[in-house]
Amino acid sequence: MAELLGPLCGCQDCDTALSPRAYLAVLAKYVLDHVRNDGAPIDLAFLESRFGQPFASLPLDCDASERRVRQVRLAVEILRRELGPRPLSDAFREAALTAAEADYRMAAYMRLLTQLGTTYEEVRRARSASDNERHAVADRLGLILTPSTVGPREDELDLLLLDPTLAASHKRSLTEANLERVFGLADTQRDPLSEGVKLGDTQEQFTRWNFDGVVLGRNTDETGLIYLDLIKFASDGYAVRAFSDSGRTRLVASGERATTSGPIRLVQEAGSRLSGVVEIDYTADDAGVSLAVVASVQRWRLRHLQARWMVEDWPDPSAAAGKRLPPRRPAGDRLARPEVPTRGRSRLRFVAGSVQLARHTA
Repeated sequence: MAELLGPLCGCQDCDTALSPRAYLAVLAKYVLDHVRNDGAPIDLAFLESRFGQPFASLPLDCDASERRVRQVRLAVEILRRELGPRPLSDAFREAALTAAEADYRMAAYMRLLTQLGTTYEEVRRARSASDNERHAVADRLGLILTPSTVGPREDELDLLLLDPTLAASHKRSLTEANLERVFGLADTQRDPLSEGVKLGDTQEQFTRWNFDGVVLGRNTDETGLIYLDLIKFASDGYAVRAFSDSGRTRLVASGERATTSGPIRLVQEAGSRLSGVVEIDYTADDAGVSLAVVASVQRWRLRHLQARWMVEDWPDPSAAAGKRLPPRRPAGDRLARPEVPTRGRSRLRFVAGSVQLARHTA
């Protein structure tokens, strides 16, 4: 039972026999003890293969047990798991799937722009529009355009235009990762139990990541990034440090473990209120990883709102000199996702239902 329950999140509710995590553990134990596959015992790996859900690594803290997920996303995860590694061995199927994914990305992008109050054509035309026209479009969308001091112009309207013809590594390419970074629409190709866009982890040493208490500008930088370091500080000591600046001088959370792979619980530093859990697979020290934990559109609109609040609170520009509004917490304390799961359920409850299905069909 202890193995099935996993580590506690620290609250008293998790330690009760009536908690969702305990309910799942009891169901799982019953299935493992009594259900057979062609007469042979089954294990968690069998359940994961059968139902396409990560039973062994499912987060079981209180927050995760109540976090709602669209059921269609669970279906997508299962389908991607069923497909296996890409590219597919069948070239025809791979080409068809690649084309379908491109169609999905474009349809999702155009829908997101519509929800924002614009269209793909308008954003594209804005690239060559006059400054007055660009500022009028930006103001209508709730954006403030940041002037470029060096190099070619790259303001908020420019970054809003994602191009399917650009290389996938380009920050304006129409990829699922960039849709999540700009709009907050979760990438279906990354680890489904993580939140936020991972940048720079070329060695794939951070296998899962989740943060709580994110506050833009307090425990992230002004662009919504958290910067991570992974270091080996002893023969049996591995640490992860989180910083709110690219220079890695403002430590906001840290944690350590004794082995090269597994979860590390991060606790706040310097009153940052940032905490979380990351899973590592250490091979070498790395100080080049960052996480985009606040969607660009969200922080751009927040900046526009703050400018309006400043004018309302201090109509006299001389009185507003030196004033600064306090940092604002992103909606829901997480990425502001455009896909509000009005018909969703928590992943833990979905998995519990799958286990019940296995129990009753045995």
